[in-house]
Amino acid sequence: MDYPKTGLMGRLGAVATAMAFMVLTVPLPATAQTTLFQEPEITVVAGEGNIDRMKTLIQQRDFLDKQDSKGRSALITGTIAGRVNIIDMLLVAGARTDIADKLGNTALNWASSQGDFDIADLLVSAGSDLNHQNKQGLTPLMLAASKGHFEIVQMLIRAGADVNIQDYTGRGALGWARGGRDRRIEMALEDAGARD
Repeated sequence: MDYPKTGLMGRLGAVATAMAFMVLTVPLPATAQTTLFQEPEITVVAGEGNIDRMKTLIQQRDFLDKQDSKGRSALITGTIAGRVNIIDMLLVAGARTDIADKLGNTALNWASSQGDFDIADLLVSAGSDLNHQNKQGLTPLMLAASKGHFEIVQMLIRAGADVNIQDYTGRGALGWARGGRDRRIEMALEDAGARD
């Protein structure tokens, strides 16, 4: 490696750059991430899906609803990562389903948007707010309809989601479904009484 001809300071600058590159590109274990970035260990572990470590944290009564720098609880982080077993463990341990991240999304908003039926089903069974609106006014039903997740739309309708809530632009679930990926979603919403 060629160092600029600025002596010791140039070499130190090159070393610092190399170290910064390593920190940014080398994946860190959960404990290092927790310490380095001050994220709650329970949220990091939920995303990683480490069942044994999650059991330990729950037994130690680690605060289940701690939020990371994005406002995401372990329930939200586990949902985003698709960790069904972690979600089940957290719900059994009493994790709150009503916590929203900085975008206003709850775990059910995320599961509905991602099309994760198993997690959405667990969250609905645990009493998640079916009509929670994020910062754009989008509900789980709107998110599922807009992404073409027919089975989740059906489940949310059966569970009692309001099919006529509008987002902050005046668009409802039917509007989000129109011209979408699955005509069955429009028909299911219409059959449930949704209007434009």
